[in-house]
Amino acid sequence: MYEGDRRRKQSLVSHGFRLPSALDNRPLSAPEFWDRVTQGIFVSATPGGFELDLAAEHSDGPPAHFEGQEMLSPGGNVVEMNIRPTHVLDPVIEVLPTEGQLEVLAAEVRACAAAGGRALVVALTKRDAEDLSDFLSDEEGVRSDYLHCDLGTTERSEVLRRLQVGDLDVVVGVNLLREGLDLPEVRLVAILDADKEGFLRNDRSLIQSVGRAARNAEGRAIFFADRVSAAMSRCMRETQRRRERQQAYNEATGCQPRSTTGREIKSVFDIAREETSLEEIYSSVAWTRQGAKGAEEEDAEEEATAAATSEAAAAAAVAAAPEASALDAEEDDGRVGSKNTNPVLDAVMRLSHVEGLREEARQMPLGPGIYIWKTADGDIVYVGKAKNLRRRVLSYFRHGRAGAGGGAATARVRGMLEKSRRIEYEETASEHAALLLEAAYIKEYEPVYNIRLKDDAFFPYLVVDLARSPPEFRVTTNGGDAAAAATATDAAPPVRYFGPFASHTELRDVRSALTELFALNTRRVRVKYGNEAPEAYARDLVRCAHILGGGADEVRAELEAEGDGALPPERAALLDRVATFVDARRDMDFLGGGAKGEPPTDVVAVAVQLRPEPDGGGAAAFLAVAILQISGGSVGARFLYDHALDVYDADDVNEAVFQTLEKHYLRLHARQLPARVFTSRPLPAEQRGSLQSLFRARHKTNEPEAGSAAAVTQTRVLLKPPRDVALRSGLDLAEDIAKQEAFKRAGVLDAGETALHDVRDMLALPAVPRYIEAFDISHLDGQDTVASKVVFLDGKPAKALYRTYNIGSLADGEIDDFKSMAEVLERSFERHLGELRGGDESPAAAGAKRRPSFPDLVLIDGGKGQLSAAVKGLQRARGAPPEEAAAAEDAAAWMERTGTTL
Repeated sequence: MYEGDRRRKQSLVSHGFRLPSALDNRPLSAPEFWDRVTQGIFVSATPGGFELDLAAEHSDGPPAHFEGQEMLSPGGNVVEMNIRPTHVLDPVIEVLPTEGQLEVLAAEVRACAAAGGRALVVALTKRDAEDLSDFLSDEEGVRSDYLHCDLGTTERSEVLRRLQVGDLDVVVGVNLLREGLDLPEVRLVAILDADKEGFLRNDRSLIQSVGRAARNAEGRAIFFADRVSAAMSRCMRETQRRRERQQAYNEATGCQPRSTTGREIKSVFDIAREETSLEEIYSSVAWTRQGAKGAEEEDAEEEATAAATSEAAAAAAVAAAPEASALDAEEDDGRVGSKNTNPVLDAVMRLSHVEGLREEARQMPLGPGIYIWKTADGDIVYVGKAKNLRRRVLSYFRHGRAGAGGGAATARVRGMLEKSRRIEYEETASEHAALLLEAAYIKEYEPVYNIRLKDDAFFPYLVVDLARSPPEFRVTTNGGDAAAAATATDAAPPVRYFGPFASHTELRDVRSALTELFALNTRRVRVKYGNEAPEAYARDLVRCAHILGGGADEVRAELEAEGDGALPPERAALLDRVATFVDARRDMDFLGGGAKGEPPTDVVAVAVQLRPEPDGGGAAAFLAVAILQISGGSVGARFLYDHALDVYDADDVNEAVFQTLEKHYLRLHARQLPARVFTSRPLPAEQRGSLQSLFRARHKTNEPEAGSAAAVTQTRVLLKPPRDVALRSGLDLAEDIAKQEAFKRAGVLDAGETALHDVRDMLALPAVPRYIEAFDISHLDGQDTVASKVVFLDGKPAKALYRTYNIGSLADGEIDDFKSMAEVLERSFERHLGELRGGDESPAAAGAKRRPSFPDLVLIDGGKGQLSAAVKGLQRARGAPPEEAAAAEDAAAWMERTGTTL
């Protein structure tokens, strides 16, 4: 408790959130606690060295002698309690070889179940526990399940309850089966890899695991090992010693062992659920209905707002129809000499090739499609899509038009006009088809002026890992490793990553299908614990990688050739399921998935940060877009994109945000599309309409499959901020994430620097406070009063300059924070004055020469009284007469008169 409390507070002190005196308010340390304990009893089946040593210090006679957990000789410090009220003996321990251990284990579990007992199997890793459980149930017909720390509390309780009532024959675990379980039905404990010494296989762990069978009169334990380790030997000798004593006692008293009669296991949640009153349930239902009613009202308001906005936009469009109907008039708006041009645009428009580009735009069709800007060398610099190709491309030759990408007024478009020599196009049947084609071009060619979606590695990957022994088909969330593997030059790398998946649900579905197709879990167990050769298992893992890479047809042909005919229907269905999934998403970076339960709501936050160029030639803007998918009041997924803009321009930012959202929602599976989208930055009407068209097309072309989870049938992009508390909190969180990402990408200031500017603005200081000192007073019930000082230089804690002061001006038992504050300020600033005069050549003074002589800002923990006391201390430090210092001038007046900042 002491160490945990200290680690928590030390972190706060180290980063300046607490003063060092916070460490004084703490629990007792272990030595302090034991100094106050005069008597004590330790009760343990496997006592530790500390308990034995402490008891030995107070032993009346020679203490007991132990080697590990084996008692070699009794002593006065240990009282053995080996006799159970049920008179059950410690279990018999049998050592069996690892040769054929899987078959032997399955036979032992079946025999145990046939006799009405249950079994526990202890493996070394969580993966081993899961795979062994699958092996026993799938291939040996044993009712099994696994138990490890990844399961929640209620899930663990349910597994143990099922074992107790007879729904399971065996539970496979790792470390949670060692102690704390009282299951009298367990008559067999089997430990795999018993000879691999370590924390999970030392004598204490082995004794604890074996003890799980000591509640049953027929209890047995089996160690599967090829040798008897030292820990196994000590465990077996100590168990046999206890067993002999128990047997002798039973024979002498005529007692017969009988198994314990246990009670049904219930989790604390089950007990709490049973104790919940009907009034609480009714109250909860009423609250839920009220929340649902509020959501319906919100939806109605949003629909009314959207309708009003649409009507206003339609009215504006009618009013502007005479101007917008003539494309020639639109072109004239951007010609050299027009009243709306500027010198930069005039220079661009005078380039000899620009008129040729404009002429190509005039020849484009009026239907949907994509347009491709190319240089003289044929390099693609930009790809866009349009509902009306001619109108959209001609807009690039006009001045900025709100909501249409900015026209030639933006730096991005000016660069495209300067570098491009021709504009090509491809017609499509619909705007949605144009969007898909645009995405394919951008993915393949990565044009320099298109938005490059750089996302964070937050989502899970499937990994085919041939480098491990045995090889593994596993899941990881380490996107950095995946990115490194993607750039590997080996033709057949030993580790291959597939993903990232935006949904754990679909990842599990793909993994389980491939695992079942090739029986990977059970075969891994046979490779590790049985006699199967690893080569065939590794070959099927390579086939899994090939399927995930789009080679399902080749793998199908191989499997049919090996089986002399078509695959069985069950295996063929599994292969088809994965192949369909991969085919639908192999051109996308995200392998999407649907949200579980209610349709999700997306909150979108945008942040832009300017950064001056090193050469002073302008400024670059860094854009970050954070998207949180919220379902059931919690964040189900997070997406983070960033983009660098050559020059900050509002139209460029709008275009970048729109393209980011467009490509993000194109990547997702239809079942992952949200029901509503809230944005922190309002989208222009044209872009908002295009986004709504995208959603309508996605919902129309991606009907939910039979038996699948309910999909959202429409998506609304809303203008008003959300009223729901969870959604508002989610939007705030998304804004923080976007700001931090934009801040990091810009690299202008670090977090400490930003905090300093915030302090300057908040306190209206004349300059940024580079050097800050903070003071606090603390005491222990009036005794040992101390003061502490923490120092910040350039927004970072300067721990070498931290100080504590013993207060000498107080009498014993006196509590006077004001006098203490005055003393510590006086002493601290007397040191500063001494350093300024050069009269202090101490190491501290030498280090102080690297900082300003006086702090820019002094922070006092307290109120007006402490502040006035600090003023007194400063007056005394600067040599003011005692009567002047004692006058207790009002702090605010003194600050105004002297120009001092506190």
